[in-house]
Amino acid sequence: GLNLHTMFRDDTAYGFGVLAPTWRRTYGRKPKVKQYGRMNEAGFFEILREEKTFDNNALLYEGKQLENITPCLSLPDVSVPIHAPERGAYQGWVEETTLENLLTIEEDPGSNIFNVKYLRELDNRSNFGLTDKQNTRETSHQMGDVSRPTDVIWMYVDLIPQDWEIGDEEYPRKWLFGVSGGDRVIISAQEVDYMHGRTPVVVCATNFDGYSATPISKLSMVHDIQTLINFMYTSHVQNVRKALNDMFIIDPSIINYYDVINPEPGKVIRTRRAAWGNQMLDHAFKQLNITDVTQQHVGEANMLGELMRRISATGDTVQGSLASRTTRVSSREAGNVMNASLSRFQKNAQIIDMQAIQPLALMLASHTQQFMEEDTYLKVSGDWPAT
Repeated sequence: GLNLHTMFRDDTAYGFGVLAPTWRRTYGRKPKVKQYGRMNEAGFFEILREEKTFDNNALLYEGKQLENITPCLSLPDVSVPIHAPERGAYQGWVEETTLENLLTIEEDPGSNIFNVKYLRELDNRSNFGLTDKQNTRETSHQMGDVSRPTDVIWMYVDLIPQDWEIGDEEYPRKWLFGVSGGDRVIISAQEVDYMHGRTPVVVCATNFDGYSATPISKLSMVHDIQTLINFMYTSHVQNVRKALNDMFIIDPSIINYYDVINPEPGKVIRTRRAAWGNQMLDHAFKQLNITDVTQQHVGEANMLGELMRRISATGDTVQGSLASRTTRVSSREAGNVMNASLSRFQKNAQIIDMQAIQPLALMLASHTQQFMEEDTYLKVSGDWPAT
């Protein structure tokens, strides 16, 4: 559920969300009981002693795992529309992980990665990764001895084995490659043969047009308005700060300059000896006139906010509150307004279901049929066993 939520959020923020279904196996210690006994006279096994032992390489879990792909690190085939990744010749992404995690995966018996030990002495940042300003991972020297960030480029490619001299097939086959170590070390290269025949990547892009490879996100549609609103509020606050910090013109030959700039309240401002007894203070001290040119910014920002809510279809009813009215609102009117606003979200939900949820369900079921090794027992109820 959390992975799906991240995909929906990426769709709103970046224009599309990407999810990769994988199959994961976890190995570890599993307790087991070894029984010792004998057959009694009645023909039954009689337990005399039990000994508890551990299987140090037991399969603890096998099943699906969903991996979110950051849209900024996605490497799609731009020759096909964003909602149809299975029609592309390749589909890739840059995974941000750690060297320790890759070593743990390589240790598993069913792992298909190798050469991870050669990454110890290399700079494992990819040229296709995020820049230092965009990257949110901790890469300080203090963390270097504990966690070593590593970028891995994963790429599903439909290639012809005969052209690459890795086989005799003349028709495309799907391969998976993994490259790390600053894009210099291959850590995975294998032919994949999934039952569903698809590239195991699903894309959610509710704002797609059916042709583009990079659709515009919902937040991008109102980005300029939001930037203008931020400027209006910021400039108004700056102008208020300017008004609170009084600006004066003083004559330091008449007034003590250090007494004026003293920030303490209840201050005493001394004059020079030459000005004692003279009517010169009106000429020595003057406050500048301050004009607030941003007093209309707050009202205009509220108007822009209402325009932004109309464009993004996030009015008061969708947010759970009714607009301020002078008359009473009937239940039918409130229900009609809510249904009209939710109809736009229902369309997005149906698009998400067709683009991502249905292909994802197909891949997960296919992976279970193809990769499940342990016997699995299901408890069902009703008339299903009879049919």
